[in-house]
Amino acid sequence: LGSPSLFTIAGPTPSRMPTGEACALLVRCLAGANAHARSLGLRLAIEHSSPALRSHGFVCSLADAVTVAAEADVAVAVELQNCWYERDLARLFHDHAARFAIVQCSDFAVGEELRMNRRVPGDGDMPLEWMIGELLEAGYGGYFDLEILGPAIEAEGYAAAIMRGAEWLARRLTAWGV
Repeated sequence: LGSPSLFTIAGPTPSRMPTGEACALLVRCLAGANAHARSLGLRLAIEHSSPALRSHGFVCSLADAVTVAAEADVAVAVELQNCWYERDLARLFHDHAARFAIVQCSDFAVGEELRMNRRVPGDGDMPLEWMIGELLEAGYGGYFDLEILGPAIEAEGYAAAIMRGAEWLARRLTAWGV
């Protein structure tokens, strides 16, 4: 497809396995996948998932994702909705921007259901402009992706929500000279 990278989430932990052991196992498993990806000219990345989706992935913070990624020598897919509440986020961005393969943008309205629920950027409570500004200041120059799904998106309609999200993101990136 011509994409420069491929990303995935960690998957669930085996039953009763501590997260530290699961991370070590993931690092070992990523070695073979990373070698294959590199042979194809792809940059392999892992995405941190929401704690509400632990059944899909056990790496649930950006801090853990950058640690695992460094140990496995892979990149990170940054999901802004899954890290906006993390402490020292600006430091994480500045310390690890070179490892980021893609940044997924969406918004979230506090008080709503967390699982599989996004808002169009600008429609929620996340400090998106601050986060994107910090990423750019940190030297991130990669792709931004809209992650659009959930009840508010479905009520509005995917086409309209995607167009509004793209316009919101494009206006800000253009204003920052990106």
